[in-house]
Amino acid sequence: IEVVKLMRLMCAGQHRRLQDLLRVQVHNRESVDLYDEVVKYIAALEPGLKNSIDRGDDTCSSVVGQCFNTLADAMRGPNVSNQNAIASTAIFDLVDLIMLKLRLTGQDRSRGLASLLPPFPKSSLFGAKGKSLNKVDRAAVSRSSSFK
Repeated sequence: IEVVKLMRLMCAGQHRRLQDLLRVQVHNRESVDLYDEVVKYIAALEPGLKNSIDRGDDTCSSVVGQCFNTLADAMRGPNVSNQNAIASTAIFDLVDLIMLKLRLTGQDRSRGLASLLPPFPKSSLFGAKGKSLNKVDRAAVSRSSSFK
């Protein structure tokens, strides 16, 4: 979790070069998309998430929340390259799976994952008149139908 926190701090202030560095390391022999690794980390935590919330143990849910916060900060600016890269992972399928398992209703809403997700300002993805600043590569998203 400390690495995820460090990644989030690197994305703070919408510093595009640091945001991009976490996705592509141009001076390395091998580049690692750390945002994809965060999505894989969430996927690894997902099986125990509902049981953790049901037991009242917020450790797993707070780690997942921290991961979502990091991904949200990586896309702010807006950073269209990171938006497209994160959208091309299995993140949408993963969020659907988590929300399906949680089935947030009634009193569960106050303890559920929805309360941990960051507020995502409309200005990060949309211009002043509400027009989208990016077009998600739907083909890339559909290619990512299973977890990597």
